[in-house]
This record gives sequence, structure tokens and C-alpha cells, in this order.
Amino acid sequence: MDLDMHYYSVYVAALYVGYNPDEAQTIAHASEYVDDATSKEIEAKTFYLENNKPVVFDSITTFTSDDRIAKDFIFESEEEMAALRMMYSPFHFLPGNYSSKTTNDPHAQQRVLPYTGPKSYQGFFHNWKYGPRTEWEFKLMCLPRSPLVEAMINDTIDNHRDKPYEKYLIGARMHVLMDTWSHMYYSGSPCWSVNDVFGNVYNTTRGQKALVHWGLGPGCEFCAPANPDYYSIAYAGHARMGHLPDYPWITFNYHPQWSKDPITKVTSEAFLTGFTQMITA
Repeated sequence: MDLDMHYYSVYVAALYVGYNPDEAQTIAHASEYVDDATSKEIEAKTFYLENNKPVVFDSITTFTSDDRIAKDFIFESEEEMAALRMMYSPFHFLPGNYSSKTTNDPHAQQRVLPYTGPKSYQGFFHNWKYGPRTEWEFKLMCLPRSPLVEAMINDTIDNHRDKPYEKYLIGARMHVLMDTWSHMYYSGSPCWSVNDVFGNVYNTTRGQKALVHWGLGPGCEFCAPANPDYYSIAYAGHARMGHLPDYPWITFNYHPQWSKDPITKVTSEAFLTGFTQMITA
């Protein structure tokens, strides 16, 4: 999602449920900052003084800049991919495709999706087989209304109410909540079998059938190029889909590697449902 949802919709939701404008702005700013806190942004920040003493705090990056992604494409390593997974999974692609015995939701198990994609693949440089790692990666796939979403919201209510940082935490976690709707079916872990696309992707908004993948020309959506490494940064999140999942107005059809059948996503409906869930939370 972009500024329209992560800042403005969060601001409106906070006002709607009773926060005053200043409080709503704090919550909305914290939500949007999850997408802005790159290492470059944090390093550019200057420490301020409080009572003539420097304020010292630990900060972490919650998003990666374009130049860092470009660098990682060239100098990929297992350590860098692990660091990316630790950033993307908790903040942008909350894992949700797994069974849980702690959830109170009786329908949670029904939302767990089975892997129906290929079990082996003969690539140009490497061959791939379905195994324990793929099974684990598939559980990391982001889904809305997951047990982890439920636990995140309950933890906010039960353990952080009236804390000095409460509104900042609410904003950050509303970002995570909303991303479960835009990023459903993708994993924050670099993984070909979950995040790659089989064939083309089509914009079916208003009955159109325009190609929106694999190119830079008119009607095409720029996306990460394929990579011979099945656990490359090219297969992190929705890099192979370009920015399509973050548009709130588009309907598109695509065939993910993990599914034997194509999927149609109506982002306007998903975003509105996420917005109402955020108000409830």
C-alpha cells in the first residue's frame, strides 16, 4: 500500500473511533514511517536535545531503499537475504499460512491454503525440488485474518494500553494489518516457489485485458527480472509483480507458482475490507 492507505486512511480511521486530530496524526505518521525508515533515512536523522542532554535511542530499518535493492541484486548473499526476510516478514508480509492451536477464530484453519504448485523444476542453471524448506517458506505466506494478526492486535490491547508509546505502536501495527490485505499470497522471504509468477499478468479492470507485466512499454508494469537463484531478492515479496498489489483501484489476474490455478485480485474490495477491519481493531 501507499501513502493514501498507510497515512490518510489510518488518519481517518483514528478520527472515526475517537482520537483527536493530533493523536490521529501521530498514529498515521507512525504507520507511514514503516515504509520510510530505510537505512539512508535513519542515518540522515539528527539527534535532538532534551533538557540539554542528547536523546539516545536504538533504531532499526523497516524498509529497504531502491539503491540497496539494486546493490543486493548484484552482491546477493545468504546473510543479506536473511536480513531482508527479518525486515519484510514482520513489517510488510506478516506470516499467516499456518495452523494454530491458540487462535480463538473457529474459521482460521479453513483459510490455510494448500501448496498445489510444481514439485520439481528444471532450470537453466539449477534444478529445484519441493522439500522441507519450501514447505516452511509456504507457511510464511502473508494472509489476512491470520492467527498472528489476531495475536498482534490482542497484544496491543492487553499489554500496551496507556503506555507512552501506545499511539506509535498502534500506527506501526496498523501498517502491518493493512499490508496483510494488499500483500496477501506473497511472502516476505525470498522464495521462487511462493512469489514468482507463471506466465503473464493481466489488468482486468473495467473489462480491459492489457498486459501489465514483462516490459517497460505502454500498459506494462515494471517488475524485478527473473533470477537463476531460486532464493534471490527477485523473489522477495511482490517484486515479480511490480507495484500492482499496492494500487487500490486495480483488478488483475495472475498465476502464482504456488497454485495450480490462476488468481484474480480486486484490490479495491480488499483495501476496503482491510480499512473496516482496522477500524474494528
